[in-house]
Amino acid sequence: MPVDIVNRIVPQLVRGEKLKKPGLGIRWVPEYAVSRLGLEGVLILEVTPGSPADKAGLRPTKEDSFGHLILGDLIVAADGKPVRNVNDLFRVLDAHEVGDTIRFTMVRNNRPADVDIQLQALP
Repeated sequence: MPVDIVNRIVPQLVRGEKLKKPGLGIRWVPEYAVSRLGLEGVLILEVTPGSPADKAGLRPTKEDSFGHLILGDLIVAADGKPVRNVNDLFRVLDAHEVGDTIRFTMVRNNRPADVDIQLQALP
């Protein structure tokens, strides 16, 4: 664990505070399924209403009325670093605090798009 993360977390623990983990408010498609689709990144399965992801307009994966899969946004970079899987995403999030704004690059409809998202504490 990087020392800057330890320096941020330990004082919270010493003061008896609950750890505030910054997050987006998403659930993701399991990595094996993303890989089977021939994709690399974090594919959004669900967006929590009122979450930072929801406020930023991120799109979840859906199914149309014919049962066809409509892929949601695929996060491929965060804070200028590649996101190949969920662990990469967590590494970036862990390096930030609640209230920080991160630029995310995602693929939507086969086109890259950048969006800035302010992180919030998640339950």
